[in-house]
Amino acid sequence: MRNDSFSIRILFVLLLTLPSATPALAQPTPQDSTPQPPPILSDAQYLTTLSDPSLPQAHKYHLFNGKLGDSERAIYAIPEGTGGKIQTFTYPGKIQDRKTHTTVFDGRAFYGQCLHRSDASVYVVFQREAVDKKGRKIQNSVFLAQAGEQFLEESLFERRLPRIQDTLKRVKGKTCFEIAGKSRQSLSRPLDVDLNKRSALEDDDDDDDATPQSKQN
Repeated sequence: MRNDSFSIRILFVLLLTLPSATPALAQPTPQDSTPQPPPILSDAQYLTTLSDPSLPQAHKYHLFNGKLGDSERAIYAIPEGTGGKIQTFTYPGKIQDRKTHTTVFDGRAFYGQCLHRSDASVYVVFQREAVDKKGRKIQNSVFLAQAGEQFLEESLFERRLPRIQDTLKRVKGKTCFEIAGKSRQSLSRPLDVDLNKRSALEDDDDDDDATPQSKQN
C-alpha cells in the first residue's frame, strides 16, 4: 500500500512538469506606423513626413512618390489626417522638348533634413529650366516645400540660392536622401511656367534671401 501511494505521488509530480496543452494566447502584431498612400495613388512609395521640430503645431504632410491615374509619375505631399489639399510636384530629372530635343527642365530633388543648420524635414529641388520658347534662356532656381503652422509653405529662390553642396553633405550624413531622376520628353510646346509653382512664387523686391522662410504662399 505504501508503494502504491509513493507511485501515485511520482505520477502527480510528472504530470505537473509536463508542458501545458493549453495553447498560448496570440500576441497582437505591432501595427506598421508607416503612413499609407490614399487609394487614388498607384505604385506609391512613402518618402518622408514634412515636419519642423521648431514648430510643434505645424501641420504635417506625408511625401509620396507615385502616379495619379494615367498621369506621369510625380511627387505628392498629402496632409496628415482627413481633408486638406494634395500638392503635386514635378518628378525630378531631365525633360527635353520632343521636337527640338532641347532641355527645358533639369532638377535634382531631395527630402529629409536637407537644409544647412536646420532640423526640419523638407522637400527641396535644385533646378534649371528654360524660360523662353527656344530654350536658350536658362533660369537656375531652388524650390522648397516645408511644413508651416497652417499649411504647406512653398518657396522659390532665384537669387542667393541655397547651396547644393550643403545638401549633399547631409546626404553623405544620411539625414537627407536624393530621389533618382528620370529623363523623359515633353510635348512640343514651351515649358509650363507652373512647373514647381513658378507662377505662384514670383520674385518680390527683397524676398530672394536663402532663408527658407523668406518666401511663402
